[in-house]
Formats: sequence, structure tokens, C-alpha cells
Amino acid sequence: MILTNDFVFINYPKTGSTFVRYILDYIHAIEENGKPKYSFKNYKRIDHKNIRAINRTDLTPHGVLSQIPISHINKPIISIERNIFDRLISLYEYGFWKKNPSFPMLEILDLYPDFPKLSFPKYLDYIYDFLPYRSDNRFSYLPDYGLLSIDFIMFFSSLDPVKELNSWDTGAEENFFKSLKEIQFIDFSKLRSELYATLINFGYDSQDLKVILNSDPINISHNRCPNRSYFNDSLIKKIKKREYIVLEAFNKYLNNVNY
Repeated sequence: MILTNDFVFINYPKTGSTFVRYILDYIHAIEENGKPKYSFKNYKRIDHKNIRAINRTDLTPHGVLSQIPISHINKPIISIERNIFDRLISLYEYGFWKKNPSFPMLEILDLYPDFPKLSFPKYLDYIYDFLPYRSDNRFSYLPDYGLLSIDFIMFFSSLDPVKELNSWDTGAEENFFKSLKEIQFIDFSKLRSELYATLINFGYDSQDLKVILNSDPINISHNRCPNRSYFNDSLIKKIKKREYIVLEAFNKYLNNVNY
């Protein structure tokens, strides 16, 4: 999570947040007359306890909305949205799931004997069969959503997300969607131009922001095959059903499957 006098930035994984952190680090290190030019912004990067994974004791830069300090909660909140179909491919190809299973390996191998050598359709089956939150004893109940939708609620619930999910109903869903309207989501497909415009609006010097337009992406998945077809009608139907929350929040991606 990043805190400044002007805004809070939430690092939503696999959406370009590493690039944004790099850019903000770079800009706030710029000096003028021998002193940090933007010291008045009180820029801070802070790590948090990983409340999305109870078995993780390390701190994470991916703090969630409910962890924003009280002194910053009324500031503009910024994060990044990404086409869910593109994000699923990125998560698959990046491969973090291969080395960090959320269930005992014997249970996984019983259903997926070739794990971690899974095709993309098998990967989708795997993340739905072995939803990490279902091994978390904090949850006595979880709505029947997919991994990305549960994770999205964990990230952007304005309340305690664990308590909210444990008592999830139609009213909670409606309140969640209302609260999302308070967050500015930068479009991943326009990351450079929208990040540039956002920082201009917060008073940063346009000369200092040229780095945004000239820098390469960071922490990307290099295994994606440009000629590979990841989705078929059956997979798309499954994703639309299980990832209802994310697709309802960003419905412009509902029929945008070009992979």
C-alpha cells in the first residue's frame, strides 16, 4: 500500500501495481536544490499483515482497503482494474500457484496427479476446486464465487472482509458495489496515460512524469504464447458464472475475450 497526503494506492496483484510502485518511488526520489522535490507529499510505502492468507506470517505490499490507516481513509483511493480474462492468463503463466499450494499436496495430487503441470483449463478447475479461502478456518461460510471474486471482496471491502464474507447476502453484495464507486480504478490497458493524468491532477510536474511514458512494464509473465487460444465457450461460461462479482464491477470486460 502507498500513502501520500493526496491519495492512497492499493496494490492489487497482477494488474501493473509493481510498475506503479516503481514510478512513484522514482518520482519521489527526484531532488530539487539538493532536497527531495516532493517531500511535502509525505510519500510512504507500507507493508501489512497478509489477511488474505492466514498461514502467511510475512508482511505484504498488497494491503487491502480495510487496512488503510484511519488518518488516510477519507483520501482518494486508487487502484487498477484489468480484464479478468487477461488477468487469469497472467496468474496462470506467472506460476505463483505452482510453488504455493493452499491445500495438502496429497489432496491436490489425488484430483490432479499431474500437478503442477496443468493446462489452462485444468488450472481453472484447480483454483475452483481448491479455493484457498476454503482451507481458512476463519470462514464458516463463503458465497459460491470463484477465486478472483472472493479475492476482490477481500481487497476492496470497506468493512472487515472476513466478517462480511461470513455473513454475505444480497444486502452485503449491494453495499459492496456501492462502496466500489468511491474508488478510482485505473484501466490496465491504458495504464501509462491514466496514471500520468491522475498524477497531473494531484499536482506533480509534467516533466517529472515523462518517465511513465518511457518506462517498460515490470514483473510481467513471459510464458504467454501469442498464438495460443486459452478460452473456449465452456470456459467462458464457467468464468462468467463463478467470477460474477468482478465482472459485475467491471462489466465492460464481460464480452471482451480475445485470447
